[in-house]
Amino acid sequence: MPHTLQLPLHGVRVVEFEGIGPGPLAARMLVDMGAEVIALARAEQAAGAQRLGGAVENPLHRGKKVEVIDLKSPGGKARALELIAHAQG
Repeated sequence: MPHTLQLPLHGVRVVEFEGIGPGPLAARMLVDMGAEVIALARAEQAAGAQRLGGAVENPLHRGKKVEVIDLKSPGGKARALELIAHAQG
């Protein structure tokens, strides 16, 4: 029976608040190490996201689950808190 190696962060769940700076790249690196990353994205794209391709597939989303959430709405805030409650701290 062949033995398969697990990546070091297999089973770790991370919630990323999408933004500018090293966060999205660091989260993508966590994906590459086996983590499950859920990226919370704004409904309207930020200027930085538009420069990375706009409507075209964002390379920093590779391997991530992306949820579009309005953090200013009660429902969006509740969903974000639910995801955070199930993430590793």
